[in-house]
Amino acid sequence: MNVLTYGLIAFVVTALLTYMRRPKSPKGQTVALPALMAVIGGIDLVFFGGLTVWAYVDGAGFFELSVFVFFALLGGGMVMAYINCRISYDERGFTATNFWGITRSYTYDEITWLKGYKDVKLYVGDRVVRVDEIAVGKTEFICYADARYMRTHGGRGIPINPPDGKKGFDLFNGNVENSGEFMVIYGMQLAFVLFCLGVVVHAAIPTNPEDLNYSTVQVQSYEVEETTLRLYAEGEALSFDIWDYATSLTDAEAFLALCEDGERLTLGYRSYSERHVVHFAEGADGAVHLTVEAAREAERESDRETVLIMGSLALVLVLFAVASICVGRHPERFSPKIVYMFFKKEYIHIPVNKKR
Repeated sequence: MNVLTYGLIAFVVTALLTYMRRPKSPKGQTVALPALMAVIGGIDLVFFGGLTVWAYVDGAGFFELSVFVFFALLGGGMVMAYINCRISYDERGFTATNFWGITRSYTYDEITWLKGYKDVKLYVGDRVVRVDEIAVGKTEFICYADARYMRTHGGRGIPINPPDGKKGFDLFNGNVENSGEFMVIYGMQLAFVLFCLGVVVHAAIPTNPEDLNYSTVQVQSYEVEETTLRLYAEGEALSFDIWDYATSLTDAEAFLALCEDGERLTLGYRSYSERHVVHFAEGADGAVHLTVEAAREAERESDRETVLIMGSLALVLVLFAVASICVGRHPERFSPKIVYMFFKKEYIHIPVNKKR
C-alpha cells in the first residue's frame, strides 16, 4: 500500500467520524449509536471474517491471522455496541443497556453527579451510565434528565463534581475532556506496539532443522525474481523460494544446472499461505547446496527492513503517547502550538500559557 492509499483511508475514516458526530434527531425518547456505525461494523465483520476463514484454510501465518481476527472483532464490536448500547427514558426514570447487554433502570433523583461534555458519564451511586459523543439523542436525554433532577433538588441541576470531592484516577489530572477516550486510544497503540515487538521477536527466532518440513521433489521450472529463486515442482501448487540465492547457495550455477536437468532435490522448508520458504536443499547425490545457517542469514537480511519499520513505528507511538500525557497533565507549562499538536482546543479545560 502506498502513501496515497493510506491518505485515502485516513480521509474516509475522518469523513465517516465527522458525519456520525453531526447532530441527528432521535426517534422518541431514546439514545442509541448511529445506524451507520452498525453498517460499517457489519461490512467490516463480513469482510475480515471471510478473510480470516480463507487465511486459516490457506495455512496463513499467526500474525496474518491475528490482524484479520482483530479487525473482524472490531467490526463485531461495532455491531454489538449499536444493538446493545441504548437508553430509553420517560418522566419516571431511565433504563440503560451496556455493551454486554446488561440492562438496569434508575430514577433521576438517584443521579449523584455528571462528568464530561462530549462523552458524558452519569454517576448513579456506584454505577456509571456512559453516553457516547456520537450517540443520537444524547443532548436531549441529558437536558431532560437535568430538568427532572431539578424538580426533586430545589431547582439545582445535576452536580458536575462528586459528592465526596474525590474524582478518582484521571490520566490528565482533569485538564483534558474525555480522558477515557484517550486511554482507549493508548490501549490500542499499546496493542499495536506489542504486535510490532512480536514481529521483531519472531524475526529473531532461529530456525532449527527439526522445525522444517521435508519433501523430495522434481523441479519442473524456475524463475528469478530480484534476489529470490523460485522453484516450481511437480505436484506442488506453491513455489519453493530460496531467498538471496546467489549468496546463500554454496554454488548457485551448479544448483541452477541441477534444476534445468530436472534432478530430484530434497528440500527443507516452512510453509506459508502463498509459498514455501526453503531453508535446506540437498541433491540426489547427498551434496548439500543450501544449509540452514545460510538460509537463516538470508532471511535476516530480508526481515531487516520489516524489523526496522515495525521497531520505528513502535518507538514513535510510545514517544507520542508519553509526550501527550506529559502535555495533558501540565498544559500550562507548554506553548499553545505544542498543546494543540496533541489536543483540540475544546478538549482543554484550563487556560493555556499564551506567553510561551
